[in-house]
Amino acid sequence: MSLEPIITILSILSGTLLSINNSITFISLLKYLGLKTDHVIYMIALSNIIGIILFSNMITPPTTCSTNDQSSTYSELISLFTGLIISILIATFTGTSLSATMALVFSTAGIYMISGKPVSEWIIRVFETWIILGVLSIILTIILRIFIIKVLNLQKKDLTKTLFLYKIFSTTIYLTISILLAGNNIGFLSSLTCHQNLLYMIFSPASLLILMARPDKCKNIYEKILMTISRHYSITLSTLVMLIIANTIGIPISYTFIITLSYATTVLTGASLGARKIIRRIMINWIYSITIAFLISLSVFFMLRIFLNHHFIADP
Repeated sequence: MSLEPIITILSILSGTLLSINNSITFISLLKYLGLKTDHVIYMIALSNIIGIILFSNMITPPTTCSTNDQSSTYSELISLFTGLIISILIATFTGTSLSATMALVFSTAGIYMISGKPVSEWIIRVFETWIILGVLSIILTIILRIFIIKVLNLQKKDLTKTLFLYKIFSTTIYLTISILLAGNNIGFLSSLTCHQNLLYMIFSPASLLILMARPDKCKNIYEKILMTISRHYSITLSTLVMLIIANTIGIPISYTFIITLSYATTVLTGASLGARKIIRRIMINWIYSITIAFLISLSVFFMLRIFLNHHFIADP
């Protein structure tokens, strides 16, 4: 019995939920700028599709791909996709924020190590990249915050023009980040199957249209982070640069990781009311995301291994 159809279905469903999970942030932020909900959802869905087409193949898989024999990773793939799907659904129904990419990366590392797959080199590369990008993000955010504050001080007399440019800039940057993030995150999800199911995942962002029925759900904590113009410019530009670097070297990156580091940095360069509370809440979400997704994936992995050992005989 081939499990490929099950893996294909799970990969499409995972891509669908991951697209929705990531896109709610940008839909919320664009609505905050005054754009209509239906227009925003169409733009984000299209940007996701563009990102998947352009950048997904750039993300390298955790292990060496062997397209001739994927059966050796069936248990791992099913458990990882199932863990991601269930954890996102739990977060959705409980109203809890979830860092899906961070959860998937840690779950992948844990499940592959338990199953004996050679992923140590990939794990080291991912964490080294995250540390380097984190440091770069902090430095770049500080430089940008100082520079932008000085520029805005010079533009105080022409406030109308500043606000107009702010809206255009924000819309452009959000859509660009959405493109890069979709390519990165869906690309990593696709890389687990050696990008064999990428063709099906290209259309997963179309699922965002269901959000038009519940626009009230498109709210998140990042509206508070990006409230001031100087903070907004420095954080979003820094995030954009980090995503470009991550996609170029083929490493999955968590959007919440970058934006939280950048936000924490802006606090150091200017007062921010309630900053510690927001940062603490996001970090708790990280722990929750990693723990829930990994435990679910681990449970499915062992149950599936027992089931396969009892009911299937491997081909010689």
